[in-house]
Amino acid sequence: MLACAIYAQRYPAVVEHCRKFIVIHQFNNEPLRMLCACLASGYRATDAFIASTLQKHLFREMRLYDTAVHNKDALKWNAIPRRWGMNKSGEADEGVDDEPTNPEGVEGDEKNPVPQIPTRDNPAIFALYGHICLAGKSYQSAICACSFVIVLVYGVDKRLPVYLLHAYDYCPNDPMICLGLAISSMGRAMQRQSDNRHHLIAQVRN
Repeated sequence: MLACAIYAQRYPAVVEHCRKFIVIHQFNNEPLRMLCACLASGYRATDAFIASTLQKHLFREMRLYDTAVHNKDALKWNAIPRRWGMNKSGEADEGVDDEPTNPEGVEGDEKNPVPQIPTRDNPAIFALYGHICLAGKSYQSAICACSFVIVLVYGVDKRLPVYLLHAYDYCPNDPMICLGLAISSMGRAMQRQSDNRHHLIAQVRN
């Protein structure tokens, strides 16, 4: 079905199939790479790549991944969708029931293994989300969110939701992450809302 959607250039259907793989194979980078490969080029593919529904879906996955690494006690196992999700103190995952289960008692089988909780930060999903913001010409959002938005939405005690800068910290030698960060900095420097254009251009040179 995915190959047929790619051949017919039905890119919203391509995104829908890739989202299913991301949901099934939680905490796995291969579905993310498949999504990027299926939307490699073209205006119609770019429109599907920057769709708000895909952004919201990847943002939830990114928050789950970050929570799994830094606060795994906030996760709970949901047997029906066979996915890890937030407990009642956090935001519920897509398609997740509200009945809590004990993560220590989770069991799987060969056909339906339990997704392994990650222990290290993943640059792939942060880089992917940053490139979605970059493709939508949201250069500041690709680099990091505005501090005013952080205080307004999250509060001063929340972690700063940076995307490409996070990915760069986790994998500074990746050429795609460096290229995306350079393009975002240059694009932001060309906007009137830029605070310090010279500083951003100096970052591109470095």
